Amino acid sequence: MIMELRDISKEQAKQEVHDLLIANSRPIDHGVIADKLRLSLELVANACNDLIEENLIEFTWELHREILC
Repeated sequence: MIMELRDISKEQAKQEVHDLLIANSRPIDHGVIADKLRLSLELVANACNDLIEENLIEFTWELHREILC
């Protein structure tokens, strides 16, 4: 099955990624975020990097790359 990726701005992606992470109680991998939001992995990674720089989320290395709220 081919999933069509949504074309949204980086700012919108940041908001959606942040909202998804806040709604989850567990760490989420970049790939899972991309799948759930139907966004490119590159856009998710860029949004996450910005959110990390803004101290809105934390990055941790555990078993897999994961993002923590």
